[in-house]
Amino acid sequence: MSDKCQTVVRQYFLVPIIILIPLLSEQQTNAKMKKNLLFILAIGMALPFYGQQPTTVADTVTLGEVVVHGAHVINKVDGQQIFPSQIQKEKSTSGYGLLGKLALPNIKVDEVLHTISADGSLGKVQVRINDVIASREQLLALDLKAVKYVDYIRSPGVRYGDNVSFVINIVTARAVRGYVLGADLTQALTARLGNNMAYADLNYGKHQFGISYFFGYRNLTGRRSEETFRYLLEDGSVYSGWHRDLSSTDKTFGNNLQLTYSIADSNRYVLQAKLTVDADRTPEDRQMRQSMLNGVSAISELNSTDESSSPALDLYWHVALGAHQSLTANAVGTYIRSSYTYYNKEDRVYEYGGKGNSYSLLSEAIYENRLRPFTFSAGLQYRQKYVENTYTGDISKHVGEQSADCYVYTQLKGRLYGLNYMLGMGLSRIYYRQAADRYIYYLLRPKFTLSYSFLNVFTAKYDFSIAPHAPRPQYLTDVAVKINAMDINAGNPRLRSASRLEHQFTLSYQDKRLYSELTMLYRNNHNCIMQSIERTSAGFVFARSNQRAINMLLLQSYGQYEIIPSVFTAAWTASVIRCLNYGNDYKHHYTGFSTVLRLNAYLGKFVLAASIDNGWRWLEGENKGYQAPAYYVSGTYKWGNVDLSLHWQHCMQHNPLTMRTELLNRYVNKTTSIHQQDIGNMVSFTLTWRFSHGRKYREINRTMKNSDTESGLLKK
Repeated sequence: MSDKCQTVVRQYFLVPIIILIPLLSEQQTNAKMKKNLLFILAIGMALPFYGQQPTTVADTVTLGEVVVHGAHVINKVDGQQIFPSQIQKEKSTSGYGLLGKLALPNIKVDEVLHTISADGSLGKVQVRINDVIASREQLLALDLKAVKYVDYIRSPGVRYGDNVSFVINIVTARAVRGYVLGADLTQALTARLGNNMAYADLNYGKHQFGISYFFGYRNLTGRRSEETFRYLLEDGSVYSGWHRDLSSTDKTFGNNLQLTYSIADSNRYVLQAKLTVDADRTPEDRQMRQSMLNGVSAISELNSTDESSSPALDLYWHVALGAHQSLTANAVGTYIRSSYTYYNKEDRVYEYGGKGNSYSLLSEAIYENRLRPFTFSAGLQYRQKYVENTYTGDISKHVGEQSADCYVYTQLKGRLYGLNYMLGMGLSRIYYRQAADRYIYYLLRPKFTLSYSFLNVFTAKYDFSIAPHAPRPQYLTDVAVKINAMDINAGNPRLRSASRLEHQFTLSYQDKRLYSELTMLYRNNHNCIMQSIERTSAGFVFARSNQRAINMLLLQSYGQYEIIPSVFTAAWTASVIRCLNYGNDYKHHYTGFSTVLRLNAYLGKFVLAASIDNGWRWLEGENKGYQAPAYYVSGTYKWGNVDLSLHWQHCMQHNPLTMRTELLNRYVNKTTSIHQQDIGNMVSFTLTWRFSHGRKYREINRTMKNSDTESGLLKK
């Protein structure tokens, strides 16, 4: 493609997004704006096909099943392989910082709170290091010098967990000599919030020893919520009122200790053992509220406490069976002890508590054979979980649950006549038992992905998949407890697993400075698990039930452009989401819009970053949600082995709205708004120190890790 033609195509991809960026305020989402946005997206999907001519492949390298365009992104059948630039690695202080600078589509990275999530209700994000699900501590301690590339898997294969929509796999080289000491200390200067970690790793030949300790705390008093409600009673009368916070306290403490040992010969085997101990405590989550309860004014109090401790042992083994075959196995045993209390003083006191224990075993085995025309893999996953919970207070009950999941799958991945393909088939068996309630559920899980590159700059990809979605343990518990004058929280042991069908089409364009893509995703959740509200003489029972369907259509434009190569980059996302909800006795439709702009500047020892996000809007079942706009600025200065960073969150927002929700039930209407003054104009300081000596690296691969964090306790 000629330089002139590339410039024309680049402009066609950029112009629609530049037009979208100013449309960030909620007030502009009127009917005219909606038509304009849909028109712009339609133009954006059509324009890339113009101005194309046959090209040479002088700067294109073919690597088996992938085609490399330019310097740092490879389009693969299941996503992208991204090679961070040297400056991106040097200017990042942790795995969170690196992923934030890559500006992956649909992914939100919070470097202060150390979270990675997907936009809205698109699903879960798995972050891995060398194909191992990575913990917060491992991302903070990531050796950035050893990072080779990042696999961003947007079409996870048949072996990944339920509701996993995105997998981020950071591939590194293994250290075989030397040691490293480090610390990552983050403290908010305008609020009582901090996350601090220290770690050490020692490598000697085939052996590696590691230890890390994390401590985080939160003590916030600036949260203010306002709720209005209206209930239509059985006799036709109305119960209505409102709550407004007068004060609030949110205290949380978290501790994590990890001990790791591994022995590895990179060409033959890897054996790793990891012991993790988590201890988390929320001694106070209190709200003092001015309330109006059906015309009667009152001062009400709401408080809850939460505590859990969880040791886990993770054993991993990988062995190479000759030059092309490998066998991998993983087993994780977890014990969780938890307790929870709930207190609500309104017209009277509503109070209950729960204590529980859960035991789980998660295991997996994978066989892989890298043949010449394709790669064949087959695997088995098995999970066994026991939950025992005892409830006291307004309810006195002991609940025992047992569940077991078994999943077998095979997958072919290869390239045929320029067409990249991934074909998979799995079979899930889900078993559940609680007292006299039990069920067994089977589901075939086909999945295939087709990808084709043409004209050296375009890639078209189509994905199809079916996957099960099992209910969470707390949704199944046979417990019902009244939490206020009208609401009864209840579990439903008769819930059944649901299935999700997805179609996704993506067209991407890439040259040396621009990567842009247009995506259309259709998702059908059949017989899905949705909130249900039953009107009774005792109150309104909030539970979960299998209902008709939730369907979603997403149109999205994403791009990343090097305005000044290696100095100034911009990334943007513009989305239109159509939510179609079909309950057993209702249907709700909604259209939402979202835009995000991220900027990064690399100026010598300084790195400056900014983000503008107008929030995500969605409707799931009868619950409508809105995440408010947010603006972020950060700067980092590198001083030898030390990185000093300042983060300014919710810029120029004194008391930002963080969330607004609305319940659209025919019997119950609720609107809740939450403001958080603590995070308004919040400034945080991060000090990252890393010292290493004698480090040498060698490539290594690991292909799995599992974990369990579900206690099964019913909570508000």
